[in-house]
Amino acid sequence: MGHPENLTDLARHDIVDKGGLPGPKSWKVDGPGGAVEVDVAPRLSVNDPAALRIALLGGAGIGWLPSFLAAHDVDNGHLIRLFPYHHRDKADIHALFRARRSLALNVKVFVDYLVEHFLV
Repeated sequence: MGHPENLTDLARHDIVDKGGLPGPKSWKVDGPGGAVEVDVAPRLSVNDPAALRIALLGGAGIGWLPSFLAAHDVDNGHLIRLFPYHHRDKADIHALFRARRSLALNVKVFVDYLVEHFLV
């Protein structure tokens, strides 16, 4: 069947999704032209991004994988990034730490990094 040429082609491909039950659903996808709804029918739905990665590496279909999990496999040619200018909803990131008067320097540096790179 080859690679989808545009987002609407995804409806004709095997889709692997994270969260929810398999079956028809819409993905909200943001891109250069703004947000669009893409109708897909996942053949497999998993509840963990690591499981999604394993399914994609095993050839189960097409899915959206967080870039930090996909980068190594894309660099090595094990996965292909199909729509580089499109992305789905961003995930929430929570930094939890013990309440104290002051944070350890390594924790403060890490929280500052999260804020700088992930706060939208």
